[in-house]
Amino acid sequence: MRIRLLTGILLISCLFMEFTTAAQQANKLLDRGFWRSKPSLEEVKQKVKEGHSPTEFNSSMFDPTTYAILENNSTDVVKYLVEQVGEVNTITHDARTYLHWAALRGNTEVMEYLLASGIKIEIVDDGGNNAMMFAARSGQSNKKVYELSMANGLDITAKNERNGRNVLMTFAGRLENTEMLDYFISLGVDIHDTDDNGNGLFHYAASTRNKELLQKLVDDYKVDFKSNPKTDENAFYFATNRNFGEDEASPIELFQYFESLGLDPAQSTKSGRNALHNLAFRSNDVEMLQYFLDKGADVNQVDKDGNTPLINASARGGLEKIEFLAGKTRDISRKNKEGFSSFMRAIKYNNMDVVEFLADAGAQVEVKADGAYDLGYHVVDGTRNNLDLFDQKMKFLTSKGYDPKTTQFDGQTLLHVAIAKQNKNLLEKLIAMGVDINAKDANGQTILHHAAMLSETSDLLKFLIASGADKNVRTEFEESAYDLAMENEILGANIANIEFLKTQQ
Repeated sequence: MRIRLLTGILLISCLFMEFTTAAQQANKLLDRGFWRSKPSLEEVKQKVKEGHSPTEFNSSMFDPTTYAILENNSTDVVKYLVEQVGEVNTITHDARTYLHWAALRGNTEVMEYLLASGIKIEIVDDGGNNAMMFAARSGQSNKKVYELSMANGLDITAKNERNGRNVLMTFAGRLENTEMLDYFISLGVDIHDTDDNGNGLFHYAASTRNKELLQKLVDDYKVDFKSNPKTDENAFYFATNRNFGEDEASPIELFQYFESLGLDPAQSTKSGRNALHNLAFRSNDVEMLQYFLDKGADVNQVDKDGNTPLINASARGGLEKIEFLAGKTRDISRKNKEGFSSFMRAIKYNNMDVVEFLADAGAQVEVKADGAYDLGYHVVDGTRNNLDLFDQKMKFLTSKGYDPKTTQFDGQTLLHVAIAKQNKNLLEKLIAMGVDINAKDANGQTILHHAAMLSETSDLLKFLIASGADKNVRTEFEESAYDLAMENEILGANIANIEFLKTQQ
């Protein structure tokens, strides 16, 4: 038998003892909509009495306290939740503390409470941002957030140790005017500083696409606007590397301003990317693509990961953009270093009009994949909730000779791929296609074994057995689905729910 983490099991067991009722129902305190309703302290306490856990995390590592702060609930409610948690320095989503979330929202009252309760202000998240930097990244303009941070030991002039950005560079993408710029300068932040890659304030502010602001940076603040020789990134690269809104004004006038500064719109970075690579992800505006083509940007440029603009666009791009790029791309079947072609990305993520266009345009449709996941795998893996689109894609593939019963190079069937989604309707469709419900993967596990390890309720397991899954099959470690369900911290907490999995002796 494999070694298991006993500490996790003990923790869940203790929580189950406290919240028996909550094990039978969804935790209302993890419903963000509940916190949007701004419940009173008494309402929150009542939910706890009903068995809804104030300390539970969801799969993304958000807990009730985090949601309460994010939805601007009263300080009394936040205090109560922190007391239930019992640890003010609890680490949540992306390694952030409650102070990060309070700073993000500009909630200085909650910040003051947390600081008085001993929260560690120096803790940084997965991106290397302390609470002050995290607030700046979101464009938080409540100056008291920064003053509280400084009063409690943070240095406003310090840099993120992972990327070298100061607080002004971190804020720059959210600048609307010069008010916060002047504020940070007054506190001693160096406007001419650069990050570890050599990019400065103008580069980061270029992502605002605010021509008036950028002109002021150059004319009034004498900020360096030149291309970064360390990376060959310039303002065009930063300005195109943020999503464009559907109603956003055309940035062509801004691009012309950049040209007047002597910046090259066709420049490629040292990672092999140009503005077309960015726009392929960020905008469906063909006029912008044409602007950069007219300026000499290479539509066939291959970046360090092997991606062309067409490969980038094919995952989410609209049909007009795909048609435009494909018509100018020499090899529409080129694959990147991960083995993805434009067609493969389209079949996994995009709509059927793009899939059919690329196929008709001559993109290779490889129904067999040696030593790699095939197209059926990518269709299943890319499916979220749109099962009609799944049906259309599988019908397309089968018309090209694909067999859904094909086993992947690592022994998985399409059912093994689908089980992680725990979508009964998707599983039902694959079973109807003849995929073997009792097939074992390279680890000797059937999808019933996977479900026993993943599921939080017995519903999916019962569905699989009713569909023909054999509960008597054992893994290479001689484990049955019942054994694995017992080790599942949530399912195993209520043995009565999994008795139906017991095997015949």
